[in-house]
Amino acid sequence: MADSRFFSVCGPFKLAELAHISGAVIERDLSNGMKFLDILPLSTANKNNASFFNNRRYLKDFQSSNAGAIILDPSFVSQAPPEASLLTSRNPYLAYAKLTHAFYPEKILQENVHAGAFIDPSAKIGKSVMIDAGVIIKENVEIGDFCSISGNTFIGAGVKIGDNNIISSNISITHCIMGSSNILHAGASIGQDGFGFAPNLPNHKKVLQLGRVIIGNDVEIGANTSIDRGSGPDTVIGDGTKIDNLV
Repeated sequence: MADSRFFSVCGPFKLAELAHISGAVIERDLSNGMKFLDILPLSTANKNNASFFNNRRYLKDFQSSNAGAIILDPSFVSQAPPEASLLTSRNPYLAYAKLTHAFYPEKILQENVHAGAFIDPSAKIGKSVMIDAGVIIKENVEIGDFCSISGNTFIGAGVKIGDNNIISSNISITHCIMGSSNILHAGASIGQDGFGFAPNLPNHKKVLQLGRVIIGNDVEIGANTSIDRGSGPDTVIGDGTKIDNLV
């Protein structure tokens, strides 16, 4: 089970509830109405846990698993452990992802603006927003509803941020228009000028970067990732984009 100091813990769930949440189909029900306490890897799950099989590399773990319920592709039903209840899905990994959100839901955001944050009087802050100590929000910033902004993050003048965004600590955001339901991990840097110089020996003339960074919806940007603003056209990060750390 994930550490409750860091994650909200929910459940247990009956097999029918797991099927409903995950979108999987009950292929075999041996649960006798029991409730499953957690979702764990095939090798560590016991009869009180659900698990999933999505990769042939783990075929031996799958065949020997003690999990009480397993999500799997229909083509592997004949190879499943005989004592496990089975939930079939054409995308077991997606079904697993849905169940992780059920067992470990996001914590409910508590509205709070820390006294140690600096917010320019011209900034517009939505409802149910959490802003930690050390956050700096400059003039004419707009922040939507249900956003979380962690400590020591800087949001530059004129930035617009939509609803339901999670902005982690030590992030810099300037020259940016952001949609909703995005996650920015610690140390990301958004909107700084790109690298542009006009050669003119013995010196080089800096070329102003006059674009913006446009971030859509449902975007996730990894820790210490840097996204420059465009030189003239905007830098556009489209809906659903996922960027790893250190990019």
